Order: sequence, then structure tokens, then C-alpha cells
Amino acid sequence: MASKRRNMFHKNKTQETTENGRCGARMEIKFQAAVLTGMIISEIATIPKMGPYDIIVKQMADCNEKGTDEFKLVGNKIRRHNRTAAIYSGTLVIPREVNNNYKLSPVVAFFGNGGWKSVTHGFDVGGVCMLLTNFAPAILKTALARTGVPPPYCPIPPGNYTISNMSMQVELKMPAIPYNAYRVDFQFFYKDGKKVGCKRIFVDSVPKKDHHG
Repeated sequence: MASKRRNMFHKNKTQETTENGRCGARMEIKFQAAVLTGMIISEIATIPKMGPYDIIVKQMADCNEKGTDEFKLVGNKIRRHNRTAAIYSGTLVIPREVNNNYKLSPVVAFFGNGGWKSVTHGFDVGGVCMLLTNFAPAILKTALARTGVPPPYCPIPPGNYTISNMSMQVELKMPAIPYNAYRVDFQFFYKDGKKVGCKRIFVDSVPKKDHHG
């Protein structure tokens, strides 16, 4: 009972700070999304078409540079479920507790002129727990729920977590992006700046199926 009272007190004490943090984080994420969209459009000058879109996950692979590779997804096999969703099974390896000491820094590239060209070279989108709690797509929350990690899904205790038949249907908070093939390296860094893992995903952005215009 005493433990429950302490938890309630801690929750009430930090609620206002948490809400203020969420508001600021939402504004920052929206700004970064707008900047990223602008960068993509400016870089892909030879690809005029863009608009409402579906994201199709095509392939998963290991990054060329994985750092210490201690924080990782083991297994790259995905299979098609429907037009926009793929099914993934693998193992999430976490050597130590995941909290906001871990940072995510994605590198986005597009395919053009016979090769891949980076749009970004890595930008900090915040601590992993902040992203999972406030902004995580359903895909990440579903994955963690399937491994037995309880809401709000962070911090995540160390261990090996099995992911079985997880739907990889991606929805982004951007109204329109150029239709093209993309490669995204999800780089994970520890607070000291050391890269501790990286996973690569290939996707296509295609016209939204129910969009007419």
C-alpha cells in the first residue's frame, strides 16, 4: 500500500512537467518532420509527383555500420501481408535498460540516378522512451506489447524479446511526400555518443490507393 501511495505521489508530482514536455516535444517533432519533407522535395528535383501516399515496406537489412551492435533486431525476414503491410518475426536484443539515455538518429536516403543519395546524415529525434510514449507508431507499440512489455512501454528491462508475426504497416505524420524508393537507417546511440545499434529498412512511397485526383 505504501508503495502504491509513493507511485501515486510521484505521478501527481511529475504530471505537469510531463505534459509541458510533451507539448514541446510535439512541436519539435512536427518542425523536424516539416524540415525533412522540405529536404526530400528539394533533393528529389527530378521526381515531380507527390501527394497522399501509402508506405510499402519492401525489405529489412543490417546497416553497413552498426557500432557496438549491442542493441539490435536479430532477423531480417519479412513477408507480404497485404498491399501496404508486411509481417516481421525476429528477436529484439536489449543488453541494458532502455530509457531516454538511448537516442534515435535516422538517416534517410532516396533512390535516383542509379544509386542511393542521402537526404539526411542523421538528426537527433529524441530519447527512445519519449518517442515510444508520445509519438510511437502503432507498429512499435504492437511489437512491444507482443513481447510482454507493459504500457507505457518504457523503460524496457534488459533481455531478449521474441517478436512473432508483427504487422509492419507504416503511417507517417506527413500529408505528402514525393513518390519514390527510400532507405532509412535507424541508428541508436547511447548518451555518451557511442553508436550501439542500427537497422536498415527499404520502403516505397506510392500514391494512396483511395486517393483520386
